Amino acid sequence: MRTVRVETCPLANQEHQHSHRQYAHVFHYDRLVCVAKAFWDLPERIRLAILLHEVGHILAGEPAGEKAANNAIERASGIDIQYRDSEWGENLEWIRPDDVVAAKEYLGIVDVGLRTHPGYQPDASAPAEC
Repeated sequence: MRTVRVETCPLANQEHQHSHRQYAHVFHYDRLVCVAKAFWDLPERIRLAILLHEVGHILAGEPAGEKAANNAIERASGIDIQYRDSEWGENLEWIRPDDVVAAKEYLGIVDVGLRTHPGYQPDASAPAEC
């Protein structure tokens, strides 16, 4: 797994206001997963599943759709992305409790709640929309 940064993004915040299901996106900047501020308030398993799904988009390539992104990350990590309705949104990504440790290991995350990732550095050169 190559290093991916995770950063809060103003555009992700706007997208989340328009669709409460939308918490993250990719392809604004190389190896960057942009997240809405509300992402950090989600339960850990949903945060991990969303990050895995977004990394799946990176692995599958930009024109790839949602299913291709899930297939790519499931092949790479062995973790099954599921979807569930919850108070945080309809049909949100979710992983089983037994997959939490593997997800953190795959993503290289010590604690998602600390907003850390290997290579995470606030990037002053990021585009204005990120």
